Amino acid sequence: PSGWMLVVDDDDRVVQWSSNLAEVIDPPDRPGQVTAVELLGRSAVELERDDTARPAVVGDRSVEIRAHRSRSGAVVVEMVAVEPSDLGSPVLEVQRSIEHLRAAHDLTSLCQLAADSVRAILGFDRVWIYRFDPEFNGEVVAESMRAGLRPYVGLHFGSGDIPPQARALYAENRVRLIRDTTPASAQLVPPTLPDGAELDLSDATLRAVSPMHLDYLANLGVKASASLALVVDGRLWGLCSGHHYASSMRLDHQAESCARLLSEVLALQIAAIEAAVLAAERSQLDVLVDEILASVAGNDSVLDGIVEAPDALVALTDADGCAVRIGGRLRTVGRVPDDEAVEGVFDAIDRLASRQGAEPTFLVAADSVHEVLSIDPVPELPGVLALLLSRDAGNWIVWFRRPFIDTVRWGSVQDRTRSPTRLGPEGSFAEFERTVSGRSRPWTTAQLDAVRDLRSSLGVLVFQRTEQLSRSVVALEAANSELDRFAYEAAHDLKEPLRGIRNYVDIIEEELPPEVRASADVTHSIAAARRLTTSMSSLVDGLLEYAAAGRSSLESRAVLLSSIIDEATEFVRATIEGRNAIVEVVENGPVQGDPSQLSALFGNLISNAVKYTPADRRPSIRIGVTALGDTDRGWSGWKPHHVDLPPPTIVEVCDNGIGIPVVDRARVFEVFRRLHSDSRYGEGNGVGLSIARRIAERHGGDVWVEDNEPVGSRFLVGLSSVGEPPVGREAPR
Repeated sequence: PSGWMLVVDDDDRVVQWSSNLAEVIDPPDRPGQVTAVELLGRSAVELERDDTARPAVVGDRSVEIRAHRSRSGAVVVEMVAVEPSDLGSPVLEVQRSIEHLRAAHDLTSLCQLAADSVRAILGFDRVWIYRFDPEFNGEVVAESMRAGLRPYVGLHFGSGDIPPQARALYAENRVRLIRDTTPASAQLVPPTLPDGAELDLSDATLRAVSPMHLDYLANLGVKASASLALVVDGRLWGLCSGHHYASSMRLDHQAESCARLLSEVLALQIAAIEAAVLAAERSQLDVLVDEILASVAGNDSVLDGIVEAPDALVALTDADGCAVRIGGRLRTVGRVPDDEAVEGVFDAIDRLASRQGAEPTFLVAADSVHEVLSIDPVPELPGVLALLLSRDAGNWIVWFRRPFIDTVRWGSVQDRTRSPTRLGPEGSFAEFERTVSGRSRPWTTAQLDAVRDLRSSLGVLVFQRTEQLSRSVVALEAANSELDRFAYEAAHDLKEPLRGIRNYVDIIEEELPPEVRASADVTHSIAAARRLTTSMSSLVDGLLEYAAAGRSSLESRAVLLSSIIDEATEFVRATIEGRNAIVEVVENGPVQGDPSQLSALFGNLISNAVKYTPADRRPSIRIGVTALGDTDRGWSGWKPHHVDLPPPTIVEVCDNGIGIPVVDRARVFEVFRRLHSDSRYGEGNGVGLSIARRIAERHGGDVWVEDNEPVGSRFLVGLSSVGEPPVGREAPR
């Protein structure tokens, strides 16, 4: 043992002591027999309150004494032997070392200065700085050593060399000095505290070393060692470690305090340099973010604005390529995997975001995409950085990075087949090389911060645009409302004059002399006047109906399609019966909306289908709920990559009529637009399909038309998803 220990209770009575205490003073016969004052000349409480190492003479030995309260509650008094010549203070050496550390401006020179300083203070043969990566594998980044030793700089060590429990202890007790690796440890007498509990020695510098670690040191021929934890911003950044090979070391509490001070200064300086490096990198990346945002601000489309700054977009993360998906549209920049692999990545991150309940700042950063997303490897571009823009809409920016092949010099065996409970000679600093492939370089903290800032800034831009659009929509809605009101009132006001004109035509006809009334010219003129007033009245009725479709309030609820079609066929029963048409619901299901307005929508589609079926063919209209599928190409308002929202309800209305040419499919929805004369397909005012689309749009949907097979048209109605149990009857099959 490298020292001696007493354990004292709150009454200052010695309740435990190390079994080697007789080397300096006579131990008590039993726990509680004597006080610390009687043995040491000072009470344990006084020593604990002092909280510094003090020289003293115990028995005939020169020692340093320090006390601390253990987590068990008792006060632990530790004594380390010193020679009178060792009691000089190394303050000047420590002061010089601190000045040198504070002058360093990069991590390489800082770590080298630290290794030199700690070695000068402790007198060890070798001191090195060991840095952890995110998985707690370590690399020796600097060392100071006497001549003739094999260098460790550049060697890597696996996370298993310092297991999690050891790392946790380093984070709490940041200095560990092992003065002598050879002698057997002393035991506590008695083995437990008076209450039967074991003493917690986590904070004691004289606690025994694990046999496994002693084997490790023996493999290296180490007689004394030191480990100083480097804790930066609350995380274990690395270790400053030292080995001495020639002999054990007489390390007193002053040496420990100096080493602790240097390690804390080193950790602070590491934090300062890393913060400066991060700030410099962030400053450069901020310029790229601003370039992307300027492109977005000058473009009507966020997606196009992002990808039209390709150099900045790729340079922002030092990637090889990028894929951006917004609103179901996908665009790529630079080098990306093939389309199938890109879609596979998007599907996988969609699932991951849904599974994890992604927050708005959700980010996926991986140097090996198949390990994180559980998909097939992408060997040519294994690195992926995925930034969530909108979870509901499935909007992402994904950067890709090529593999980075690196040869790593390892100083410990990672694939050990023997028992892990002992370290054999081949497991301690036995250098070998391993080539790492199939991974990209890791994404840096600055890059991750920059893409998060990009997302936030894009959100601000989109919010500003939304506000502008909202103001425009409010103004447009007000204008449309005013227009609807004007159209409704104008149409209503026109009906009375039209009735008056028709009445005057009748009166004129009746008052004309018989011989004049029989004139062909007069008969033609009167018939033309009646025809024109009838046509005008029909247009006015259509205008009233169209305006009413935009004015009435909506009372949305879930209802079965069959019930909607029942009501719709009642509206157009005369048209159906006049052609003996067949109207059937072939696939029933729930729809969401205002039942009366939906009935008007489908009534117009049914009436239109019957009207435009050739006279030699019995009209057949088949109606049903269908899957979104390929039909989404006709509905520009629907985003097919929604993640959390259920898909919309699509209702198809298929007829066996004359069909609609592709060039006319947009025109048929225009108000008062008819593609055929009244003489061929009956009378009409050309507003039926316009009304159908307007009703659908008020339900957050749309109406579009495709070819039906083998003949006719297939009208598709997209409606919002059902939100409650439907009402109505089941349709017969």
